[in-house]
Amino acid sequence: MYKRTRLGVTYNLACVLIYLLPFVGSIILLISDGKDRDIKYNGVMSLYMSVAEAVSIIFLALLGKIPYIGWFFTLTLWVVTVFYIACMLLSLARAINGKVLKIPFFYTLTQRTIY
Repeated sequence: MYKRTRLGVTYNLACVLIYLLPFVGSIILLISDGKDRDIKYNGVMSLYMSVAEAVSIIFLALLGKIPYIGWFFTLTLWVVTVFYIACMLLSLARAINGKVLKIPFFYTLTQRTIY
């Protein structure tokens, strides 16, 4: 009745793994179910967002060390992190319902990658 992946987990559990464990879950499911269009899309989207978050954290943390204006970059780091968590949770909710969250830059990048 429920759609299953090659690992034997349901599609909903695969989405949870992809979005709550972005690096590990995405890579494992992309390797095992890379031909499934929905798994591939959600895995690539999650990886792109996670890499962008990691780069942002490193960059803003370094800028946060600057005297007098570092507080601004530290505050920006918190805002970016909250935005990342919100996007991942919204993407998870949409993926479980069989829909796609169209985040402007990441959506077009993912479309170019998988098609």
